[in-house]
Amino acid sequence: WAHSAEAFARVALARPDIGFTLAHNGRVQHRLQAAGRRARIEALCGRAFADNAAAVDADGGAIRIAGYAVRPAYAANGGGQYVFVNGRFVRDRVLAHALRDAYRDILHHDRQPSYVLWLTLDPRHVDVNVHPQKTEVRFRDSGAVHQFVRHAVERALSTTAAEQPAVSAAEKLGIAAARTPPLVGAGTGWQPSQSGFALADRAMTATAAEPAPFYARLFGTRDAAAPALPAGDD
Repeated sequence: WAHSAEAFARVALARPDIGFTLAHNGRVQHRLQAAGRRARIEALCGRAFADNAAAVDADGGAIRIAGYAVRPAYAANGGGQYVFVNGRFVRDRVLAHALRDAYRDILHHDRQPSYVLWLTLDPRHVDVNVHPQKTEVRFRDSGAVHQFVRHAVERALSTTAAEQPAVSAAEKLGIAAARTPPLVGAGTGWQPSQSGFALADRAMTATAAEPAPFYARLFGTRDAAAPALPAGDD
């Protein structure tokens, strides 16, 4: 059933201008009226997807892209990844890489981007006979397609980058600190205690001349001379 539902979603998203009905065990699961793309996305991917997605719309003359990409702050909500080339659902490595690049600097940790995008270009510039199931394509100029898609999605998301959770920067700092732990003296470490495992008193000590490398890079060494203050007028 799950495979059937996914196949239905792909076909229905590809042609929002056509009505579709999906029934399972005698019960109607979806009855979709012909509508616009956003309405079709909301019906199949959920209201949260539609409400938290940035509109993507770019025209490069010989190539055009339209659709919606979920804002980074809401990417954890999921909703699927759908790309259509000339009305056909595809899984293409060039397009997948372009979309990862578009989200790379604004999507953190294990969150996954979600999007529904329609790409239109001259059929002579794309080969659809690469895979028996027709889910893979080969672009004549894959580099140009990659650049166009990445820039189009980046521009759409750039106006929403400020909506990322404020904790993201702190989380990134914490990860960096974890990868470069503070210096400790030789022979120190975790020691058992009556309440379980407690850190030995000397485990967190560091000499004044040798601060933790991570904090040294941020603030400099402890024995570095402070900059001289400017002399006052008097």
